[in-house]
Amino acid sequence: MLSLSYRPNKQVEIEGQLFEINLSFDNILKLIDMLNDSELSEKYKVILGTNMLFGVSFLFPFDRLQEIFTTVFYTYIAKETSETVETDIQGNPMPPRYREDQASNYSLKYDADYIFASFYQAYQIDLIDQQGKLSWEKFNALLMGLPKDTKFKEVMEIRTWTPYKGCSKEEKNRMKKLQKLYALPEKVGES
Repeated sequence: MLSLSYRPNKQVEIEGQLFEINLSFDNILKLIDMLNDSELSEKYKVILGTNMLFGVSFLFPFDRLQEIFTTVFYTYIAKETSETVETDIQGNPMPPRYREDQASNYSLKYDADYIFASFYQAYQIDLIDQQGKLSWEKFNALLMGLPKDTKFKEVMEIRTWTPYKGCSKEEKNRMKKLQKLYALPEKVGES
């Protein structure tokens, strides 16, 4: 969560040394894509993820590297509590996965066009120009605060629409077509 009283901390102390974390929204989006790639091993995800966040390759034992990565991920990116961190059979934390909010009614990846257009419409922010500049925290705050008249919010409203009492058959059919049109790829085949 964004704090208005404190500047975001972008440094982490590891083994007595301060390291800058790259928390730009575009870097985090790449990190999320990498973490969701089922073809990569969990070990490789931790190694690559740590490198993406810090820009250096640490020469720590894997367990320590995994601890650093998991802590940074849940502290600065997913902001989940320790109770939600998945563990293996031995109780060791599993490499994180990013779960979209709002019951997966949007996708940072598949809704990128709508997000881009909505940021430009509402805030006059060109997200391409902001790569490497706009922080993940600010990006999320702006995303959640988008006005109702933006394309992103319109698509979210269509996806979450349910028939109401007195809704005409024509309106139900129209909305069903729109929901199919704007369905996320993994939900396209569902009825």
